[in-house]
Amino acid sequence: MRRLLLMLSVSAALIAAACGGSTVVPPPPPTGNFSNSSLKGQYTFSMAGEDLNGGNIARVGSFIADGAGKISSALEDVNDEGAAVQTVSFDGGNYSVDANGHGSLTFLQGTTVGLQFSIVLSSVSQGQLIQTDLNATSSGNFTLASATAPATLNTRTPLAAT
Repeated sequence: MRRLLLMLSVSAALIAAACGGSTVVPPPPPTGNFSNSSLKGQYTFSMAGEDLNGGNIARVGSFIADGAGKISSALEDVNDEGAAVQTVSFDGGNYSVDANGHGSLTFLQGTTVGLQFSIVLSSVSQGQLIQTDLNATSSGNFTLASATAPATLNTRTPLAAT
């Protein structure tokens, strides 16, 4: 019996020393070779979330990035709580990308901010975005549609409301 108690005590002490004696080291921050030039071409995006009233909102669209921090044009279709789909055009915008792939993206309507996003590039052809303005709460992803984008986005017919 004493041997069993001694073995249990030693085992418990070894487990406590192994678990309690180590320090958790956080992983290093992500690094990469990203920059503004990593975002170049025409990208499509889709997002979902909630509007200011807590209703469902979904948006799909596209934007053209020039590889130097400017958005030449952007367009989106918005379905807000099943209402008729609205097509929204933006005059352009700007963006910035850090070396780790994190950044910001802004669509402008004239000189007024239309939409603001935080972005994370997983590669030069795709990433995630989160809406950071106060108009709604939505998130989604974007994907490179073409490496060489046309000068302007094509006008298109809005999607039917679902």
